[in-house]
Amino acid sequence: AWVAPLSFNRLSAIDQAQPGEDSRQLLVDRQVNAATNEGFFHDVRQVFTPAGVKNWATFTKDFEPAREMLTFHWIRIWRGSNALNRLDPAKIRIIQPERDLEENLFYGTKSAVLFLEDVRPGDIIDCAYTIHTLRSSSGEKFTDGMYFAHPQGVEHLSMRLLWPGQRHLHMKDHGTVPKPTVVRRGNFFEYKWDLKKVAAVPPEDHLPVWYEPYPWVQSSEYNSWSEVNLWAMNLFRYTNALAPEFLQSIADWKKLPTKEARVLAALQFVQEQVRYLGIETVGSEYRPANPSDVFVRRFGDCKDKALLFVTILRALQIEAWPVLVNTRARAKLDNWQPTSAAFDHAIAQVVMDGQTHWFDCTATYQRGPLATRSIRDYERGLVIRPGTMGLTTIPVTDESSLTTVTEYFNIRTYNPPADLKIVTVAEGRDADSLRAEFATKTRDDIQRNHANSYARLYPDIKTADPLLLSDNEEENRIELTEFYTIDKFWVLRSPTDGYYCDFAAENMTQLVNRPTVSFRTMPLRVPYPRHEIFHLRATIGSTGWNKLENKNIEDPAFTFSRRLAVGPLSVNMDCEYRSLSDAVPLDALHAHLQNLDDAWRFMNYRLYPLF
Repeated sequence: AWVAPLSFNRLSAIDQAQPGEDSRQLLVDRQVNAATNEGFFHDVRQVFTPAGVKNWATFTKDFEPAREMLTFHWIRIWRGSNALNRLDPAKIRIIQPERDLEENLFYGTKSAVLFLEDVRPGDIIDCAYTIHTLRSSSGEKFTDGMYFAHPQGVEHLSMRLLWPGQRHLHMKDHGTVPKPTVVRRGNFFEYKWDLKKVAAVPPEDHLPVWYEPYPWVQSSEYNSWSEVNLWAMNLFRYTNALAPEFLQSIADWKKLPTKEARVLAALQFVQEQVRYLGIETVGSEYRPANPSDVFVRRFGDCKDKALLFVTILRALQIEAWPVLVNTRARAKLDNWQPTSAAFDHAIAQVVMDGQTHWFDCTATYQRGPLATRSIRDYERGLVIRPGTMGLTTIPVTDESSLTTVTEYFNIRTYNPPADLKIVTVAEGRDADSLRAEFATKTRDDIQRNHANSYARLYPDIKTADPLLLSDNEEENRIELTEFYTIDKFWVLRSPTDGYYCDFAAENMTQLVNRPTVSFRTMPLRVPYPRHEIFHLRATIGSTGWNKLENKNIEDPAFTFSRRLAVGPLSVNMDCEYRSLSDAVPLDALHAHLQNLDDAWRFMNYRLYPLF
């Protein structure tokens, strides 16, 4: 009874379809009743081509049966003036897709799937349904987001929110959003947005993780982050007695000689002995599991592992707090209206001897002292502790990460094979990544993958000896040495033009690749923080000449330098790349793309010997 139905204009496929357009959204209608926790959805799409039929003639809707009730009102096909009913409950299939299975996350989400029969080009697919969300035991207040653009254009986009007059509502616009009309209807306020001919916003590649290309309106019943903190404190509070085996492990950790040793032991236990596995059920979406249960069963998701780690440290008389973060929005949370739905990950804050440390308990294969342990660049977090009034800035912790690659070539004249030794030294988080690679793959697979990578530049490369690995866990520094031979190292241009060979700083060339979309309307992502060094030391039978060629590039997003020295019997090249920012704004894009091209050119060197 609370829904205000909308009609739509029927377009003619022949008159209205654009070249290459397989379908068009005629109506996107979303209506929300905050008092009953119901959302009504009415979507209408016209398909123009066989490709459009293939893409849109299967109706799929996800829902969580433990906390959501899905009700279909109609699914019909409009062919001319005829409405053909396609809603047959007996033909609706309920499946459990578990799309995040590879990430060890089990949400219990199911999909209602209906394969629409006899759909033809020119038909209009018209469907409407309601989702009723049951109130959660977690006690969160109302929060919602409405989006006002899509990858495809929309002929008519309508959003409507019914809000109980006795409750407080806070709204925040993100991007350019029209103001709603607000009408008092009995005990409710009706907020309504009505847009016609909404232009498509095609996504572009290499977007910064925090960038949201579609304008949206945030609705929240929370007034402040302190309110969100009070909600979270209630979820992360456990007063149950700890399991006996849990207490025994805590007693063992207490025997370690220093606080740092105790923290490191507890951290490594939670990171590597408690596997990452999330089973999201009703009530567990936000509430972590009992730390004793997580300890005994040896698995948990991010919030389970964070609370387990915090519980251990508190038992060791070390100050520690859970922290909620958003892996995508990051510092953009500063612009959000406070809400319990702002977070998708949990980490931990540890305060010890006047120093504040940040740890991600889902990270693995980390080594080294506390000061060198890193987390991803989350930028903002809600520290769940008494007195928290707002978000806390999380500093960048992996600036010490560095990969240095040195290639030693022994190159003869154009007939014998060349010898190549590659020494890779990884430090900080780069060492964590390399350690993880060797922990999860066989050495044969790693050897093969690395050889295939170099084969792009040297097609006749072969492994000469097994690789060598040295792992200094105390300093978190790994050294990898590889040995290759390269047949036909010299490439013949032509019988008259002679030979050449190529060198490249392969560890950094992928960092300066141009995006697929260069003519952009959105900012460009930059890998950050990244620090790469490359050394080439090539001994050659004869180059026949001397050459020095240096290059420095200072870009707001990165710096690059090259030093090249070619002597009669050697080629030495030294390159260094360091990113300075995680994104390039549009007004700096043109110069940035030119700098990328220059950096790529100077990361590569072609030698033409005089023999």
